[in-house]
Amino acid sequence: MGKNKNIILVLCLVCLGCGAFSQPLLEQYPVLESTTQLRNTIVRLAETQLNVREKTGHNDGIAVERYLKSVNLKRGNAWCAAFMSWLHIQLNIPNPESGYSPNYFVTNVVYRKTHKRITPFASRLGQVIGLWISSKGRIGHVGMITGETKLHYQTIEGNTNSMGSDEGDGVYRKIRKKETIYAISDFVGYKEILKAMKK
Repeated sequence: MGKNKNIILVLCLVCLGCGAFSQPLLEQYPVLESTTQLRNTIVRLAETQLNVREKTGHNDGIAVERYLKSVNLKRGNAWCAAFMSWLHIQLNIPNPESGYSPNYFVTNVVYRKTHKRITPFASRLGQVIGLWISSKGRIGHVGMITGETKLHYQTIEGNTNSMGSDEGDGVYRKIRKKETIYAISDFVGYKEILKAMKK
């Protein structure tokens, strides 16, 4: 009965108005054991890339070009989103397969800064954060959640640096203030969540 109550709660808290975006924001959803292992796996995979650095500081190098190639882009392109795609592709997780950051927040969105919530948002490992870059007038950088504290998200990000730039030289661990996160999407567990809601 407890599980059924949780599912009913989830259904009741789905936000039906999500503007131009094709899927509703989920106000709350259950933690599913079926995705926990996959979440841990994608984070461990991201950790194996922490030594990646650009060869000449111009969006190049063997690993960087591998990320770019996974989304059909060539050396020289910004690659934070390509890195996210590459991680998901390695584990056969459907994702936008795009080098364009905003494409990560068209579907599978679980948090948006502009969305008024009924309940506090609780992140999950492996979710993708989007940062708004004012100079670009859009989400211009993405990273992966690896942990959470009261005020911050711990992340692993590509195409950043020790200062947290959106145009850096490698893959780094970062700590981002929650207030700076514009949107969060979930490709690891979103489909499983929707299946659970329909049962």
